[in-house]
Amino acid sequence: MKTKRWTALALILGLCFLLAAPALAVEYGVVQGGWLRLRANPTYDATVVASYRNGTVVTVMSRENGWARVLTPDYRIGYMDARYLYFGPVPAPTPVPTPVPTYQPTRTWTEVNRTAWVTSPNGKGVRMRSAPEVTKTNVLGLYPVGRTVTEIRVSSDGWSYVRIDKKHGYMMSRYLTTGQRPLYPTVTPQPWYPVVTGYPWSTYVPTPSPTPESKSITQVKLDPYQPKVGDTLRVLVTPSGAEYTAVWYRDDNILLSTGLTYTAQAGDAGHRINVRIQGVGASAGFAADAMSAPVKAVP
Repeated sequence: MKTKRWTALALILGLCFLLAAPALAVEYGVVQGGWLRLRANPTYDATVVASYRNGTVVTVMSRENGWARVLTPDYRIGYMDARYLYFGPVPAPTPVPTPVPTYQPTRTWTEVNRTAWVTSPNGKGVRMRSAPEVTKTNVLGLYPVGRTVTEIRVSSDGWSYVRIDKKHGYMMSRYLTTGQRPLYPTVTPQPWYPVVTGYPWSTYVPTPSPTPESKSITQVKLDPYQPKVGDTLRVLVTPSGAEYTAVWYRDDNILLSTGLTYTAQAGDAGHRINVRIQGVGASAGFAADAMSAPVKAVP
């Protein structure tokens, strides 16, 4: 009985001591100044256990000689340079604003399956993209004005899904013309230089007046097909007396000439030369392309 009384008295005294003792405050530290390393010992020569980004809250177990022994959120114990810790009340987290949803129109597609032609007010060509959006990384190619396109379907927000040769992609619908191929603008020739109206590359090249025997162009070739720097390329059309205008440009969409012939320059080496002809007179309405093999450089 006496032993039980002493045990009960000891428990009561211990409880009174705990109630009278001040509560031990837990100290926290907040990482400042970017990433801060957690080391195995309080020295810069010690092994780095991990690194923690700015704003990480750690539990401070002790502080001595400029180092803080801490417990990290991922339950690691080590030492941090106390100069890069903020000691005090833990700041309340900054509330993240809820993004306000913006209206996104629903994109619908309509099948059209028709022929169209590339059109551009500045004559610089139109880009085909891998997705119906404008970014710097989704360009599949640049196509000159007048290029024939198969328009497969169109979207409700101004895009067209197209095919050019064997390549599929997207173009802005406002840069495509359907119904009838756009004709090259005409000019009034001057004795010293033709005055161009319309696109700067669409100079009208005067040719002899058509004869009653003239027919529509049926074939277009380049001579020579495998040119070298310094060679003069000519267009061979069938029938030989057909009239046409010519626009010469490289495979990188650089305009070269609007004459009936073109002489390969040093900068053309390695590039293919393309010519687009547009029939006039009795051959009006005809348009076609012909492309050479890569121009060979001259040693």
